[in-house]
Amino acid sequence: MIPLALEGGLIRERSLQAVFFDLADTLAYLWVPKSQRFPFLCKMAGLVASSDAAAEAGRLTFLRTWSGEEPGPVEGSLGWRGGLGAYRAGLVAMGCEDADAGAKVLADAARRLPFSIYPDPGAAHLLALLKQHGLRLGVLSNHRGTLRENLLALDLLPYCDVVLDSHLTGIRKPDPEIFLMACEAAHVPPDKAAFVGGEPLSDVAGARQADLLPILLDPAGIFPPPNGAEVTVASLSDLKRVFF
Repeated sequence: MIPLALEGGLIRERSLQAVFFDLADTLAYLWVPKSQRFPFLCKMAGLVASSDAAAEAGRLTFLRTWSGEEPGPVEGSLGWRGGLGAYRAGLVAMGCEDADAGAKVLADAARRLPFSIYPDPGAAHLLALLKQHGLRLGVLSNHRGTLRENLLALDLLPYCDVVLDSHLTGIRKPDPEIFLMACEAAHVPPDKAAFVGGEPLSDVAGARQADLLPILLDPAGIFPPPNGAEVTVASLSDLKRVFF
């Protein structure tokens, strides 16, 4: 996924002074990693695909619709938990006979599950490494007012110079203003900052509009280039090769 011209030394090549991250499905995940979330919820709800191929079709369609990359209604959004439109699209692709009813079953299952988030295993190490190299770090996320609290619970807050929660700022990605706010708070020019996120629309497009270097984290491989990102990586571990 990583363009050969950008492997290693990106911090030096671009004279980067700051790196900002999304939280959801970038530094942390809800229940299970994003690529596993649809089959996980199907299992919790007792919905089983008729074949492995059908299950994979449902998973990919769910992810693409949830991310806005495929047409489909997004009503009933549950934030990190997804939404009725994405659930329905995944179930249709999976061959479910009554996708509308199935989507409601999945939504009910998602609501019943506790809001349990877990740090990516490589998050703390990567942030510590970037800090050691003198970069300013931050997290900006379309959140619900608890971003700082969540980062503290994940033991990631000590690495953050900037924390911007859309619920508190009143500005949501992909509005370039929230990216510019992060740069201003970190005292770095936008063209000397990078943003790492998992969505081409809210993360990559917004960062590019604000003149930050957009990096897409795509572990499921559902957004092949051209996806708007300068660099696409499959894991936070890959970012170490990109940055250093």
